[in-house]
Order: sequence, then C-alpha cells, then structure tokens
Amino acid sequence: MVTCSSTNIYPEPKLTWSSKPPFDFDPGNINISTNTKGLYNIISSKQLIKDQTNICTVTSGAINKTASLRLEAPVNSSSSSLVTILCRVPHFDLMTFDLTWMFNHTVPILTFTYTNSTPKINVEDQWKKNVQRVSESRSLQLHRLTKDHQGTYSCKISTARETHLVLTSLDFTSDGNINR
Repeated sequence: MVTCSSTNIYPEPKLTWSSKPPFDFDPGNINISTNTKGLYNIISSKQLIKDQTNICTVTSGAINKTASLRLEAPVNSSSSSLVTILCRVPHFDLMTFDLTWMFNHTVPILTFTYTNSTPKINVEDQWKKNVQRVSESRSLQLHRLTKDHQGTYSCKISTARETHLVLTSLDFTSDGNINR
C-alpha cells in the first residue's frame, strides 16, 4: 500500500492518483477532515503499482503539490569495482532542488542541494569511503561495499511543488561482497 496525505491546508483540497505509464487502477478511498482552526486534512491509500511511478497530486485553490513513489528493480551484484543505483524521477525544476540518499530508510548517506545552478554536496562521514560520486542523472555510484551494505537505498528529490521518492534494493550474489 502507498499513502498520500496533506495537513493544515485551505481551501478544501482535492486529491488525485495517477501513474506513469498510465495504468487503470482503483483510486482508493479519500478522506477529508477539518481541524479546530478550519484547516483541511486529506489522506488516501491505494495499492502500490510495481514497475510504475505512482503519483499523488493534492490541489488546494491554485496550488498543486505532487508526490511520486517508484520501486525500482533490485540491483544484484557480486565482486565489482562500482555499483550504480539509479534515481529515475519525472522532469522537475532543475534550478532549485534537494536530493537525499538514505540507506534502509533511516541512515543518511548524503544530501545534495542545487540552488540557482550552484551545487552543494554533503556526504555523511560513515559513507565517505563508499560514495564514488553522484552522477548528473542523480544516480548514486558506490564502491568498496560489503554484505553490510545490502538493503534498500532511497533517493528523495524535493522542490517547492514536488517530491519524488525512488526505492531500490541492493542484493548480493553468493560471494557476499561487491568489492573487496
């Protein structure tokens, strides 16, 4: 299941689901409530469509905010000098965005801020020996990995109006290492 929600907004919002490529699916239930200040909360859940970009758009007045989630096929590797984990997201505002790579949903790997064509990257200390680079396509290139690095890698890109999340599992073949 995937859930989309927005809180404390006005005027009354509308929530729509879509996918790329287009897929005929059940849009799920949409629940709207108000708080004591008269602001709206909206939430909806639906079945995640694998191999598709699942897109939720919340519209309130003239404001649209979009979030997308995509599960990529697992990356399988054994002894290798370099592993690339893709971050495929829809086209977005290239002038200003924040990119965050995480491991197993809770361990930060790096943050990359791009403001008015000026990049700034911060790699967490525990990942400095493993991060080779972030490519122009925002993909993460890693090396010197061990079995401890097997898990889920998430790429989150945010702009003022959009948030895109891509999840990719990194699995190892029989030797248990990517690079010795």
